[in-house]
Amino acid sequence: MSLPAQQPADTLHKSIIHVDQQWGYSCTAPAWFRILDTPEDMFGGALPPVDTTTNTIIIKGFPKNQFKDISSFENWVVKDYSVGQESKWDPGHIILLKNLIAGYTGPGIAYRVQILYEGVIYNCAYALIETSKAFLWVDFTATNTTYNKQYPLFLELVQSIKQL
Repeated sequence: MSLPAQQPADTLHKSIIHVDQQWGYSCTAPAWFRILDTPEDMFGGALPPVDTTTNTIIIKGFPKNQFKDISSFENWVVKDYSVGQESKWDPGHIILLKNLIAGYTGPGIAYRVQILYEGVIYNCAYALIETSKAFLWVDFTATNTTYNKQYPLFLELVQSIKQL
């Protein structure tokens, strides 16, 4: 979820374009985005620390043949859950709140989700995007106190996503 607040100066970079042929998208990783080592089906990074917390944004790709359509993907990620229900995608994550984000202009659709994991409440923004090759889940995970401060950074990154 959230990482310890550490961002050595030598990990900063200029904005770069990340191209993912496997999942059919590109995005701009801004200079403030500290790219993390992730599994090959993901791309992610850490945001600048706020107080003692470093939040993350992870783009997760899923083959289109795993889901009937974008609605099925949306249901699996967030839509079909009731308050207090454990997620199907990662046992131990309890859905506390889920709402479409008003005013979100894309790409895709976005939800604000509150989850309980290992006794800690996290606030998340989930953007769900369809490309020609995959369904993408852009997962911004933050704390109660850092979500609103860093939501604009989530928007900056997610709005840079383009289909190849």
